[in-house]
Amino acid sequence: MEFQALCGLKTDGRASMDTLIRLYADDAPQWDGVKRTASATQCSSSKVSADKMLDFAQSLVGKPYAYGACGPLSFDASGFVCHVLKFAGITAHGQGAASSSRMKSWTKINSLETLMPGDLLFFINDGHRISHTGIYIGLNRMIHAVFGQGVPVMPIDKHYADRFAFARRIF
Repeated sequence: MEFQALCGLKTDGRASMDTLIRLYADDAPQWDGVKRTASATQCSSSKVSADKMLDFAQSLVGKPYAYGACGPLSFDASGFVCHVLKFAGITAHGQGAASSSRMKSWTKINSLETLMPGDLLFFINDGHRISHTGIYIGLNRMIHAVFGQGVPVMPIDKHYADRFAFARRIF
């Protein structure tokens, strides 16, 4: 289950085809010592909700970017995250990234190394203000809406890693 969580796979403890492919891949990640599952026997409904949320988010890949748009035909970054959260039955007060970043009821995660799929990512601009948001999907990748690219899945490259402020765990 820890390997599945590290890879952003469904954490059911079963050797599914997706799990086996990742396990035997040349670039299979080594366990980093971070415990990502609560217990070996836990398969919580929140994890099912996170999986469902991520499936929905990935179904929106390719949608166009439009400033101030919150779907369903186009999105900006905050609108995309709010649309996905609404699908998952989660109400985020306010639509902006800065507003969502202040949700104290969601666990704050300060390190990129301890992210779990479904965590909301928050990034700062040069003025050190929260200015962008996305959703972590595993394997150092995120899904978000970005000007000029629409809704892509992309790695958390140096540009984003340098601007990472923190994440919020909602599940």
